[in-house]
This record gives sequence, C-alpha cells and structure tokens, in this order.
Amino acid sequence: MNINLNTRIKALLDVDREKVIESLVKINSNFSKLRNPVLRNLLARRVTIAEACKMAKCNPNVF
Repeated sequence: MNINLNTRIKALLDVDREKVIESLVKINSNFSKLRNPVLRNLLARRVTIAEACKMAKCNPNVF
C-alpha cells in the first residue's frame, strides 16, 4: 500500500484495525477516539492523514 498525506484513515484501519489504532494512540493520545466504533465509522471514511494530524495537532512527519 502506498501511504501519503491523502490516504484515508479507513484504508489504514482496513489493514489491521487494532494495531493501527494502538500505533496511532502512541503517536498522539487524541487518536484514541478511533477506539469508539461510532466515531471510527463516521470519521475514518472521510478523514485523510493530513486532516487527522491537523485535528490532533500532530506533526504529519511524525505520523
């Protein structure tokens, strides 16, 4: 899979949801919202990596 700033969070979660969520939470605790199935379903399909980093105030290069 080619991952860039325009990659949707859902594409990452489709690979291995639990590992991806845990890795993201280690980067920034704001990503713990992905553990909530309702929020995950609403946001993951629409949000790109760049947008998620902006919302979580996380550096995309660290991501």
